[in-house]
Amino acid sequence: MELCNKTVFLFFCLASVWLSVESMTKTQSLRSILDHFTSTRNVNVDPAAKQRARDFIVKTFKDHGLHSWTEEFKSNQDKYPGVNVVGQLPGRYTGTSDDKIVVIGSHYDSVQTSPGVDDNGSGITALLQALKLYTSPDKLNCSRDHTLLFVAFDLEESGLVGSDFFVQNLTQSLNNTGAGFQGAFVLENHPELQQHTKFPDVSPSVPELFSRKRTNNSRQISSEGTSWLLLAVHMMMQSLLVGYQMLSKKDENFKAIEIGIPASLRGRPSNWNPNISQYMRDFFRSDHYRFWNADPSLPAVFLTDSANFRGFMKQCYHRECDDISHVTPEMMTFLGRTTDSVVEVASNMTNEKCEVKQADCIEEKTADKGVIMTPYYNTQYPNKLHCAWTISVGGKDLRLKFTSFDLEESVNCTADYVNIRDGKDKTAPLIGRYCGKTPPEPVKASAQSLYIMFHTDELDAFKGFKAEWSLTPKAKSATQGNRPRMWQLIGFLVMTSLAIGL
Repeated sequence: MELCNKTVFLFFCLASVWLSVESMTKTQSLRSILDHFTSTRNVNVDPAAKQRARDFIVKTFKDHGLHSWTEEFKSNQDKYPGVNVVGQLPGRYTGTSDDKIVVIGSHYDSVQTSPGVDDNGSGITALLQALKLYTSPDKLNCSRDHTLLFVAFDLEESGLVGSDFFVQNLTQSLNNTGAGFQGAFVLENHPELQQHTKFPDVSPSVPELFSRKRTNNSRQISSEGTSWLLLAVHMMMQSLLVGYQMLSKKDENFKAIEIGIPASLRGRPSNWNPNISQYMRDFFRSDHYRFWNADPSLPAVFLTDSANFRGFMKQCYHRECDDISHVTPEMMTFLGRTTDSVVEVASNMTNEKCEVKQADCIEEKTADKGVIMTPYYNTQYPNKLHCAWTISVGGKDLRLKFTSFDLEESVNCTADYVNIRDGKDKTAPLIGRYCGKTPPEPVKASAQSLYIMFHTDELDAFKGFKAEWSLTPKAKSATQGNRPRMWQLIGFLVMTSLAIGL
């Protein structure tokens, strides 16, 4: 395992930005996930709320194709064991000594006294968003070399119990298979967006360098209007460190500051000098610590907005006011950028390779009948699509009927939707906008043309739709319909008259 010869702390700051239409769709996705983690998730207060949150995690894992399982372990509540949720994306080397496992994890429980929206609804939201991005429907024929595990830890608030149980199992698995471990990303407390940060005071243990960089860059934050994300990293693998350094070069709004930590802070933290550990205790408060303190110590990255050390969380940490009222679109944008960075680095670490779905869906149809369907119909349509079909026929009574329909559900059909217009282009009168799972009623054109536009947003994709168009047979008038019989009757009467006359 290629490790750096030092422990480092990395500070990333993300510049405040105006929200674009695209970023709004991503923030809406994040907010929809976060809405599942707004109630107190503690069995002593509301075991049903905690179960609902866990069920949502399990469903999301399965919906995105993970091989999933749960880990039950004893807790201080005999009636309610602790439950970790684990999902696996296997790689070419899974189960072999050539594997180099990567973990993305976050805890989903809360303390008894708080809804835990920031602590840690935000972290588990980032985990699930990372999963959605990593398994994007825009990817095609993906392969990876190494295993990626998504883990929702339980009972972090009761002494890091769930992560302790997971790391014990992981260590045993590594010993049995001979596989390597590249590192874990542990996500904690992310929506915070405040310009002035009070970092935990570690100056007695890492005196001059840390204090100087903290002071200088806090001043830079204040002047530039940027927002900080703290990454505490122990025994970081070289590939992980390089990955984050590359991100900071790639995105000018994503700045990294590396701070070397003395050699005395290597190895298991429980073996460190107690005087040093006392000042580092604020970096031991979440699930990453169980990786750091494993035997042997495992690389882990602790991503946090610094919890109770800044912003509204200075007053609301582990209190009732850690609720949804503090969440803003800007916070969701910050959370989204954090998630994007984790996914990109994890993709590189697992050596993932994918094709990107391509779609050409601007078409004009002139046949009297035919079929239109979304790209990659009956699998998953790509994101960020704009398709348009113009159907123009020679006869009147053009009719369109949907034979299957499976789009994303959204309020007022603002995510993925299909618009149908009574004419040749987007200026024609709107017949209707449709989304969800219920096929629209058959549509008839008032003249000879229909315009069908299909739009998809950044996230979530479904099977799509299939529709058939045809010309409705013209209804015959009563006079037209009876004409042959009428002539038969006239002929009969004429012949009868002639016969009588003879």
